[in-house]
Amino acid sequence: MAGNPLTGEEGTVISHACGVWARLQPLKPGRHTLTLRGSSAEFHTGVEYTLMVETEQGQGATHDDEAAVAVLVR
Repeated sequence: MAGNPLTGEEGTVISHACGVWARLQPLKPGRHTLTLRGSSAEFHTGVEYTLMVETEQGQGATHDDEAAVAVLVR
């Protein structure tokens, strides 16, 4: 897509990333626990995050002019 954060240009890009990734549906306001676990052969990894989702006025929202904002709590 044009303006992508990696190259700023449209098209396919080959890249590498490392870490634990998840794509979530929008969360309702409140406290949520996100637990990610994975393994491959004898390698095991996991992480747990506490997310606080709050509403914020006027940030491009489509419902009652509020947008959800996630705050990571460690």
